Amino acid sequence: MTLRAAVLVGALLAALSTPALADIDVTVELGHGGRWIDQATTPVEVVLRNSGTEPVAVTLRLTEANLVAAGDMRHARQVLVGASVIRRTTFLVPGPQMSASLSLTIETSPTVTIHHGGRSFDRGRTTISVEADSGVDGGTVAYAARAVGVVRDRKGVLTSRLEQATLSTSIGYGTVLGEVHGLAVAEDVLAHAPFSLDGLDSLVVVDPDPTFLEDPAHRDAVLDWVALGGVLVVSPGGNAGSLIAGPLAPYLPARVGDTATRSATAVLRDACSFAGEKAEKSAPGVPIPWYPLVPVEAEPLLAPKTAAGPLFVDRAFGNGRIRVLAFDARAALSVAQERAHVGGVAAIVSGRPSPLVETPREHLETQFDWNHQQVNVDDVVRDSLRSGAFEPPALLLVLLCLGLYVVVVGPLDWFVLKRLKKQRLTTVTFAIAVAGFTTLAYGASFLVFSSGSIVNRMVIVDLASGGRDGRELMRIQDLAGFYSPHGADRTLTYDLPAVLGEPSFPGGMDIGDVGTTLPIQITGPDATTPEAYVQVAFRSQRVVRTALAGPTGRTVGIEVEARPDAAPVIRVDNGLPTALYDVTILLPDLGGAIQLGTIESGGRAEGNADDDGGSAPGRSWHRGLQVTLPSGHTQQEAYGFLAYLTRSSRSGIDGRRRKSQRRSHLDLIREVALDKGGIGLGGALRDGRAILLARATRAPVALPGDTDEGLTTVIVRKEFDLQ
Repeated sequence: MTLRAAVLVGALLAALSTPALADIDVTVELGHGGRWIDQATTPVEVVLRNSGTEPVAVTLRLTEANLVAAGDMRHARQVLVGASVIRRTTFLVPGPQMSASLSLTIETSPTVTIHHGGRSFDRGRTTISVEADSGVDGGTVAYAARAVGVVRDRKGVLTSRLEQATLSTSIGYGTVLGEVHGLAVAEDVLAHAPFSLDGLDSLVVVDPDPTFLEDPAHRDAVLDWVALGGVLVVSPGGNAGSLIAGPLAPYLPARVGDTATRSATAVLRDACSFAGEKAEKSAPGVPIPWYPLVPVEAEPLLAPKTAAGPLFVDRAFGNGRIRVLAFDARAALSVAQERAHVGGVAAIVSGRPSPLVETPREHLETQFDWNHQQVNVDDVVRDSLRSGAFEPPALLLVLLCLGLYVVVVGPLDWFVLKRLKKQRLTTVTFAIAVAGFTTLAYGASFLVFSSGSIVNRMVIVDLASGGRDGRELMRIQDLAGFYSPHGADRTLTYDLPAVLGEPSFPGGMDIGDVGTTLPIQITGPDATTPEAYVQVAFRSQRVVRTALAGPTGRTVGIEVEARPDAAPVIRVDNGLPTALYDVTILLPDLGGAIQLGTIESGGRAEGNADDDGGSAPGRSWHRGLQVTLPSGHTQQEAYGFLAYLTRSSRSGIDGRRRKSQRRSHLDLIREVALDKGGIGLGGALRDGRAILLARATRAPVALPGDTDEGLTTVIVRKEFDLQ
């Protein structure tokens, strides 16, 4: 071997033995342990590991074309991964209604090798498919089913056994409502709550230690989800003694005593009794851990009694609740042998009452009925969003133009050519006339169909106490239809943390995009600060549903003055930057309502149900919600519809007439889905609570396109305790 050859071989061996400047290992997980809730906001976590010695800029493009029927969303984000660093980034996408996969494109700068699934790609760019779980239902959980998120269930005892529960219902149908599903929730996604926990009935924390939610930002995110209506369930275990020192200690409804044991027979019997489940046989008599609970309040919200003390203790926390179990749910399910035993525990950890029974309140039941016609949720929203956008031209104008066209291309054309004795030119003149009228009609259509862009929107604003002193929350459901007669591009940004979802309410069909399937491009530094680029095609409408949530310094303050022999006096302070109209307070337990009229921004009003202004909510309830905006469009139906979702949840949410005391299968499932999605508020009409309901002409925070022409239907709600 020559000296030159030896040098080349040595250089080659040295190059092969030298580690690459950088390479990227990629792992991706869709949903919660590979499962998700249909139509609910779903996390997609991408983990990037740089095993090299140089930083790498990684561009991620997530396409969900297979997840959305039309007008898919495309997320793009740039992540800088330092040398020997692991970076996690989370996307929030709409959960699919059927099995599907995502497409994730990864591009690096500089060009380095990408590793994924045992394969390597050395060109610095590749596209991988994020497949759904191939398990039950392809990973999909129905929105109306009981979805239980489970944290720190490392052996999967809860998530696997909950799937075996099918709870009874007193209605005899609606199997979806009796289904229970356990979803393994990663602690990383808790940072993006409340959005990343969308669609869950409850979040069960298995045996938390002092490190759980030690990050104050993550703790606030989870507690905000609870305050907006979620249920946090704490299942003690070996770390029960440290609960008093953990981050959740100030918010727990009970103190946990010294660990003892109790027969599984007794624990599961009590669970079945509470849940209304009937077991054919007794559970095994093996001992399981028991944690005596001492409520921190003299009268806890809910504490079912047993021979050994409360089975669990609840505490109201904003609009939700926190529940501490007196038993280890994993141990109870490990020995449960019957469906009823599993169902009893499942009903407790899901936080939803069981069995599903009628709770009639005759003074609240009403039919949402305009002109004796049945009204469907999606139809009302669709019609409201399209108002003024796709208006046809006047019939008289159309007939006049058609008549003129017929005259020009027919007798007039023939008469002129005959006078000129050039009838042979009729072929040419006919073509010219057709082309001229076509051009004229095309140009005039810009004025006839619409004079400009229109933004119609329906907005539900929920205000809630954050459960902590000085923390008030705001949740906004914004459903906006962007219409353009000649095409337009819009960039959407938001003042509160936000996520974009499908253009429909949970449990229903797409409200839809009219004339466009152009994708929405979503960028931003993280999942909850989106910047959306929306292309509205020629004479098209694009519907965008956005959920916003976060703390707010300006809210509606409510003060309740109890009186021993009379209805309480309720004072309302409007701290929002917009006036509130037709302010009404529903008092279901007192069988009436207080109507306070208009409260200007910064103003105050008070009343009680004994005043002449009080009235029982009835068929005429929404008459006071009629309003005419400067655009000239009357919105009585839209406001009445949103008010109906609040006050008539539990009475047939789709507005179908009740022929008996029981609803149809479709009504009940849709009702539960809307309730879980924060659209309907059926659960608010219980437990000694009341609801403030009002309308506004604009949302209390800036929303994209809220200064454009169009219909803006805003309703403001706040639940509060009467005690």
